Amino acid sequence: MKKSMLLALTLSALLITGCGSDPTGDISKATGLSKEQAGTVLTQLKDVGVTKFDGVSTLNKDKGYYYVQDDKYGRVFFAIKDNKLSVIENQQGVKVYVSDNKICDLADVTLTDAQVAEYQVIAQNAVKNKLKAPSTADFDNLKVMKDKSGSVLITGTVDAQNSFGAKIRNSFMVTVDSNKQVTGVNLL
Repeated sequence: MKKSMLLALTLSALLITGCGSDPTGDISKATGLSKEQAGTVLTQLKDVGVTKFDGVSTLNKDKGYYYVQDDKYGRVFFAIKDNKLSVIENQQGVKVYVSDNKICDLADVTLTDAQVAEYQVIAQNAVKNKLKAPSTADFDNLKVMKDKSGSVLITGTVDAQNSFGAKIRNSFMVTVDSNKQVTGVNLL
């Protein structure tokens, strides 16, 4: 009985004092920055829209690349150069902060997984409409990027048969406007 009461009191005290995740400490520990420098990084991450994350992961310590897994935006990558934040970008590779300058919020350029899948299907259908044998199309390396205007660029490769029956590879770029209408299809 005494042990269970003691455990309950200890857990209550931990919850009240906020013991647990310390974002500044997590950033400092992962990157080697001082607490003050890590606090500045945390402020910038919050300023571009990072809401809640649990820990910092190292992508490449030698090059100073790290990421946090944000509840809303997925992986948010950041780079440290000369003990200072140099870049923040979303999981689609769109930069939202570069060299002391906020470019935009994550909300302006980040798509959900469902939206990425939807744009991939739109792009695949648009590319298939340009092919000689659309039923033979195999898509690969699809990347989806949204810009501040709401326009979306989908790139990738497609292997499909040409008019001679030989399967060839083409790179492609498809542009879709904010109303999900295809505005351009380029096979390269």
